[in-house]
Amino acid sequence: FSALWWGGLCTLLFTLPLVLFLVYKLARKELTDADVSVREQRHSFYVFGALCMVVCFVVLLWLKAPQVLIEMFIGGLLMVMAFAIVTRFLTKVSVHTGAMAAATVAVAFYSWPWAIVLSGASALVIWSRLILKRHTSVEIVAGATISSTILFLAMLFQK
Repeated sequence: FSALWWGGLCTLLFTLPLVLFLVYKLARKELTDADVSVREQRHSFYVFGALCMVVCFVVLLWLKAPQVLIEMFIGGLLMVMAFAIVTRFLTKVSVHTGAMAAATVAVAFYSWPWAIVLSGASALVIWSRLILKRHTSVEIVAGATISSTILFLAMLFQK
């Protein structure tokens, strides 16, 4: 029950506002598509997403969330910042791939069997990004490498 509570709270404070922001931007025709495929259109999402993460993080601290969740949020915020910088100055980053890679790394600290399952799911996400031509191999590698490295370090400090 505890995991559902924390997950629901994070969904309410982070995911839902980000989805509503996407819908708002689409309705105003400020985006070419729901994937936010155009690199220059992603900047406002990184800023808004980071703001939502900070709000959620403060609430998690206030409610005394489990330490592992706090550490993962720190890693997540660092990932968003790194993705924003790389996207701004180098190349678009695959956030989908990055999220799956980060989740796989985090789960690997607790359960190798589940990490293997998530690795398979990550492979499917990578395949879909390539097949749908949403990302290049470089963008996928960038997302996976940045997120895996940052979350691995965050989890190491948590241990």
